[in-house]
Amino acid sequence: MLMRFSYTATATVILDIIACFLLLGLMQCTKIYRERGKLLDRIFFAMLISDMLMAGFDIAVEVFNNEKEVFYHIVTILCASVMTLVFELLGFLIAQYLCCLLPQGEDIVKKNFKVFSIPLVASAAMVVLNLFSGFLFRVDPSTGQYMHGPAYNLIFIPTLIYAVIGVFVLWKVNRLGIILFLMLLISRIVMEILFTSVSSTPLILSVVLIYMLVANMNRAFHGEETDAGNN
Repeated sequence: MLMRFSYTATATVILDIIACFLLLGLMQCTKIYRERGKLLDRIFFAMLISDMLMAGFDIAVEVFNNEKEVFYHIVTILCASVMTLVFELLGFLIAQYLCCLLPQGEDIVKKNFKVFSIPLVASAAMVVLNLFSGFLFRVDPSTGQYMHGPAYNLIFIPTLIYAVIGVFVLWKVNRLGIILFLMLLISRIVMEILFTSVSSTPLILSVVLIYMLVANMNRAFHGEETDAGNN
């Protein structure tokens, strides 16, 4: 009953499963980094878990989509809500991770934690309000189809704020990273245009995390790590 997938839903699930495999590999590769306990490593681990959760809830939305029972409508909305919150959390974590690369990065992150949290708290408030209004996303009660609401694009405002912070930091520490960021952003936009109902966000974010890991290993190899990630 739950597996009447369209081709777009099937494509989304496949992309999410690929993302999970990549993330599991990253978790294994970064075990030694987690053991050293730096703030940078803890944030990176949180990003891995967050992206994996987003992929999992994305799959759940596709599984329960288009079911006519009210129970599945509720489950779909709850899964979509958690997925949205995790998406916003990833933007928050990526911005903090990049700030840790700056000189005295840990101090910057700690001193500005409340400021960093404002877009994340605002997005959480929007998701809670959406449960009662459906202005971001909803489920059609007659068909059980998951649908975007009229204000769906508001979801991306907090992420855009974190992206601006990320680009600003990358300009200072790794300008090549800006090129990668733009390439991935363009690829996501192209995917959205060509395949409107296919979600590739968890997979693209897993590629971003791979790049972050390689860049961090490169910095460590060349002895460029700062004290920003220390406890």
